[in-house]
Amino acid sequence: MELDIQAMNDYESWKKTLHTAVHTGKNLGMEDHTITSIATVVGDFLSNNVDPNSREHRVIKELWDQGTSEEKRVMANLIVKLVD
Repeated sequence: MELDIQAMNDYESWKKTLHTAVHTGKNLGMEDHTITSIATVVGDFLSNNVDPNSREHRVIKELWDQGTSEEKRVMANLIVKLVD
């Protein structure tokens, strides 16, 4: 699966891209906790390396940056549920 960089600029496209990624993982047999763990790592990477271009992404980043490790895991899990 190729990451569509343009999808990072538009909230609805971002959700569709994540939906595809989550379902790809599930089709490969990944368990929910594994997908959440990967989402947490990706969230850390994006928070540290990407400047959000939309209001929605900015809010997610600001919440992410304030969260503890456990809170980030909960956020990642909620985002996975949102796009699933």
